[in-house]
Amino acid sequence: MGEMLRHRLGLLVPYLPVWGGALSAKVSDPRSLGVAARDAAKFVDDLLYAVGDRTGEMGWYSKRALWLSVYKASEARLLADLSVDFADTWDFLERRIKDARAVETNLGALALVSRVAAKEGEKIWTRLGDLRYPREAPSADGPADGGPGPTRPI
Repeated sequence: MGEMLRHRLGLLVPYLPVWGGALSAKVSDPRSLGVAARDAAKFVDDLLYAVGDRTGEMGWYSKRALWLSVYKASEARLLADLSVDFADTWDFLERRIKDARAVETNLGALALVSRVAAKEGEKIWTRLGDLRYPREAPSADGPADGGPGPTRPI
């Protein structure tokens, strides 16, 4: 992932003198915001697909938002970087990648805890319901409330 992000950012280097102006022009025109959002989503989707990510459901959205934020923060850092060979940007990118991987790990653990908690919660609610409204074993003569009993052949 890091190599791909670094490569993509490296493609911007020749355009840095005008890149900031191009970005501000793209997001300052309301008609361009949809295109900018679509392009960013397509980029990060392609990036994650290229590294083998096949996440589904809500994980799909959270991973894309996470990695897009890593890229965009690094892009902003690159625009202001005055270090030799953009060393500060590459260090910044590596730290953001480590942070993102930690977030991914924590999101995975949180999803597991959520699934277990949901199952246990369901058991607790069922048990509480049983305590509040005890289930009676049906008798051979019919239910205890005097309603019609089981049908018997004549």
